[in-house]
Formats: sequence, C-alpha cells, structure tokens
Amino acid sequence: MVQISYMHNLNPNQEKAVQCKDNLLIVAGAGTGKTKTIVSKICHYIDQGLVLPNQIMATTFTNKATHEMKKRLESHLGHFASMISIGTFHRISLNIVQTHEKLLGFENIQVLSYDDQLQLIRKIMSHMKFKDSRPSQILELIQRAKEKGTFGDLNPAERDIGEIYQKRLKEMNAMDFADLLVNAIKLWKNNPSVLAQYKEQYKLICVDEYQDINEVQHEWLKLICGKENQLCCVGDPDQAIYSFRGSNIKYILGFGEEFKNSQRIILDQNYRSTDKIIKSANSLIKFNKNRIDKELLPNSVSDRKVDVFVAIHEKEESSEICKIIAQEKEKNPDASVAILFRTSAQMDSMEESLLNANIKYSIVGSIQLLDRAEIKDAVSYIRFLANPNDFMAFSRLIQSPKRGIGKTTIDKIESSPGASVKDKIDNSGLNESTNNKLKEILDQFDSWKSSPLPFSKLAKKIIEESGLFEASEPPRQENLNRWLESVGEFEGAEEYANYVLWSNIKSDDDKDVQLMTVHAAKGLEFDIVFLPGWEEGLFPHIRSRANTEEERRLAYVALTRARSYLAISYAQSRMQHGKYMSTTPSRFLKELDSKNSTFQSFKHKKNGNKVFHDIFGHGIVEETGVHHAQVKFGNVVKIVPLNSLAKR
Repeated sequence: MVQISYMHNLNPNQEKAVQCKDNLLIVAGAGTGKTKTIVSKICHYIDQGLVLPNQIMATTFTNKATHEMKKRLESHLGHFASMISIGTFHRISLNIVQTHEKLLGFENIQVLSYDDQLQLIRKIMSHMKFKDSRPSQILELIQRAKEKGTFGDLNPAERDIGEIYQKRLKEMNAMDFADLLVNAIKLWKNNPSVLAQYKEQYKLICVDEYQDINEVQHEWLKLICGKENQLCCVGDPDQAIYSFRGSNIKYILGFGEEFKNSQRIILDQNYRSTDKIIKSANSLIKFNKNRIDKELLPNSVSDRKVDVFVAIHEKEESSEICKIIAQEKEKNPDASVAILFRTSAQMDSMEESLLNANIKYSIVGSIQLLDRAEIKDAVSYIRFLANPNDFMAFSRLIQSPKRGIGKTTIDKIESSPGASVKDKIDNSGLNESTNNKLKEILDQFDSWKSSPLPFSKLAKKIIEESGLFEASEPPRQENLNRWLESVGEFEGAEEYANYVLWSNIKSDDDKDVQLMTVHAAKGLEFDIVFLPGWEEGLFPHIRSRANTEEERRLAYVALTRARSYLAISYAQSRMQHGKYMSTTPSRFLKELDSKNSTFQSFKHKKNGNKVFHDIFGHGIVEETGVHHAQVKFGNVVKIVPLNSLAKR
C-alpha cells in the first residue's frame, strides 16, 4: 500500500514521534518539518496495520494546509489517501451535520458564504436602522458568541441582530461556519449513539496547529477523543498568534494534564533558517514566560548577520529597503523576497517606494493602493482630464459619486457615433434633464483643464469639487488623502495617466516582492525578509499592550519566515495626523542576540550645514535622508522636508 519510504530522512525526534503509540503532543518549532512528521506517522500506522485509512482523521487550520497534506499523503499512499478524513474543523463538521441533518431538524443544509452572511447582517441592520458598528464587526461578534454558546456578552442591539440572524438562517435551512461546529457538538451531546459511532470509527486523530484552537474546537475534540482512539496534536506555543480570533494558548500548554499518560516530543532541528536568524529568534522568545521551553537548533551556518537599520522617517525606510532589494535581486534574481508588516496600514509608504523604484510586487491579503475602488474613481477623473476620448474613464467617473445616471444611459452614449465623449453625448438623443447633468460635468472638466494650479493641488480640487471626497466614507477619505500625497511629484494629468497605465501591468510571478502582514505570513517562508516599523506602538502594537507575550510571539513568527537574510528596521519619526512625530524603538530590538545582529543607520549624510526654516528659524542639519532632514533648531530637533530649508 505504501509507495515510498516514509521514514526516509527523519531525525531521531521525528522518528520517535512517528512510532509513539500514546496520546502525543508534538511541539514543533518553526521550520522543523512538522508536516513531514504527521504524514510519516499516518503512513506508519497504516503500514504497520494499526489502522485502516478510513479510520484516520486529520484536522488542519487552513484549506491550503489541507491541500498540502493530501498531496504528500497521495505521494506515499496513492489512491488510499482519499479514504482518510482530512480537512479543517469546519469542513469535517459539515460532513458530520449533513450526514445527520434530520436529527438536527434540517433538510438539505446549505452553508452561507462569508459574503452572503455579511449581506444578511447588512439587511437586518438596515431594517433595524442600526448604524453603530460595521456589518463585518457585528458578524464577527455573533460568530464569537455562537462559539461560546451564548449571546450574553453582546449588548441588547447586537443580541437582537444575532437572534434575528439565527432565525433567518433557520428559515433558509442554512448554517454559517460557526454553526457547523456548534451543531456537530449539539448532535453528539443529544445523540450518544452517534458520538459512539464516530469514536469507534476514528482510531487515530491528528490535529495540526493545536496552539491555535479555540473553545468550541477544544470541546469538539474532547467529545470525540477517548479510550477508543489515539490523539496526536502538533503545534508550537511560541507561534500562538490568533487570540483575537478566540484561540487560546492554554489548551496546548495544558495538554499533559488534560490527556493523562500522554507523551510530549519536541522538534527543535530547524531546516529553514541560518544560524544567525535562529539565534536571534531564540533570544527574543526567551523573554516570554508562558511557553514550553525549547531552543531551535540551526541546520545551516552563515556569516551574514541579521541587519537592524534605523531611518530618519518612514519614507527613507521604504526607499532604502527598495535599494537593498534591488541589490539582492541583482545578486540572485530568483530569490524570494517578502516585506512583513504588523498592520496593513503600514504598506502605503512601501508601496509607493516600490512603484517609484519599478520593483514588481504583490500584496497578499490586501488591496494595492491603485486597486482600491475609491482610488480608481479618483484616477478616472485624471485619465479623462488627460484624454477626453477615454470613455472607460468617463463611464466610471459619471457614477462616482452617484448622479442619477445609470447603466442604460451610459450604454446609449457608448453606442452613439462620435470620436469624443462630448460628440457621443450630443448624438445620443438623451432627454433635457440628463443632458443638463452631463453638460455640467463636462463644463467642470473644461474649468479644471484651464486651471493654473500645480497638478497636486488640482487633483485635490477635482476630488473635492466633483463630490467624490464628500461622498466617501471616512476610511476611504483617508485613502484618498494618501493618494493625493503620492501625486505631488507629477507635472500634469497626462504624465500621471501614463504612469498609472504602466503601473497597472501586474504579474503573478512568484519572483514579485510579496507584501503582507505577519499574520498572513504564518506558515510561509522566503529567502529574504524585511521587517519595517519596529517601533513602540506599532510593534508591539498599541492596541495589544495587555498581551505583550502574543506580540512577541508574532515577532518570533516574523523572524522565522526568513531563510538566508533578515533585515529589521525602524524610523526615528513617522507621519501621524499630517505631521512627523518622534518614535521609540521597539523593546523587541533590545531582546535580539547582539552577537548575531548588526545595528546600523541607513546611509545618512551628516553635514552640519546651517539652514533657515520659515517656521522654526535658524538651525543646524544633523542628518539628511532622501527627502527630509533632521535639523536642530535651538534645543528642539525636527524632521522637515529638504525643500523647506534655505542655506545660511
């Protein structure tokens, strides 16, 4: 049945874990081959006749992890791999509730997608005229409440929405993701014979990412596990980073007490990163107290230390990172590169620098600045200003903001003869009211085209006078303001329109630089990793002050994504509310292994020139970056644009 040697290249601890026949917790550090170990254990149990393939259940944290495990098992077991129950908790629970749906009072259960769930919540909130929270926030609260088994922690309005939501789901004969686990538990508790059937069915239960399970998943596992089967959980408390989703590290830390006569095996041989990276990660995570003591052992040695850079401000930080990326790519074009952020809000400055440096990039789990709907709307105005024949731009801007001109009218204009949009409108035979609206818009463009304002100020004038800015919600207004900051270097509409045209030619090539949050990077690895924004308030984040240990675990995850080169950076000042504010380096920087890291400035120029600023007066330049300078005005140090200084 087994096609190739599943025991090949296992280290002693991995081999011990594969052969263990007790309940087992495998504490698998980053890059220690946990998936290989789980797959080998499953193959070993089948090969030794301890279980049949259909007597194995393996739960994963993501659909991607499910696919990877299935693929590896197929390479060893062939078609027998399809007999193993592999999937996320939600996927396996769906199979269970569908099999016994009549016992739960359902028939032909449908599972609502996230978008459908959100749409249902949105309708309920609209009907109730509830506007205190976003629909996505309410949905998240309801999901967490259902997993806890009560709406008791919700406020009265949220509770009402939750109850109506559940009633609507029932009427639709539908469940959401949280319902799948909750109803599987309900089924087992109310029908002991059904639970006994599943306990008898599955002789080996493997659970991946055990550090990330939540309360309802834990209850689910406790019900199905017993004397009839063996439990093998794999996880790393040092990588528990999802408490905001309800995960609780206590379950992996208390495994030995909860499951008596169990074993614990630590996988500590790292096959991913260099010794300098591993030693820095070990040094950092040792400051946590709530953990299982272990120290990763590197498998590869390198002379290259972890670089820690300091920049004057985030624009210099971003531009200097781009320079290093260019240098690294020149040496090794095939190297995979990632820039990992604590929050997605930090990406804008980096995105702008990558665009300016003509470096291809992709954003994982987010939307690029130029791909955001409100930015596309703004750009459509600039494109039409540059080219009055650009009907695609016109058809977008005419509906942003809403003007009572719909698809039927736009289609009629498009099908009318004429080279320019104005000609098409004139030949479309529209009614007087619609014609007047369109004339008013075209007159606005004539006015903007003749404006003597610099392009950056003209762009601001356009999004304000068009009504686009006022019609946008506050988060989108913030994005529009960021976009306005990025257009300052362009001379006019035509130059910017051409820039956008070529910037939008994107590639899905794996060689693109990958931008993502550290949370999104969990489970991934890259040759080269950059970690910008290591400042107090950002990393650790100000909203996570009460959970510094989880923030440190998140930093540990970030460090251990790198294979060969790791660069961490922080800025001495960062733009907040329209002005530069001084920052404090992250406490985590002090916790790195100083013997294996190098602290240095980006290439600042120290010149001591005497200068004059219109607001701050006379000063002495301490350091200059790409676009800004650090200047001492009397006893006060400020970060100011270089073009705001005059030499004295």
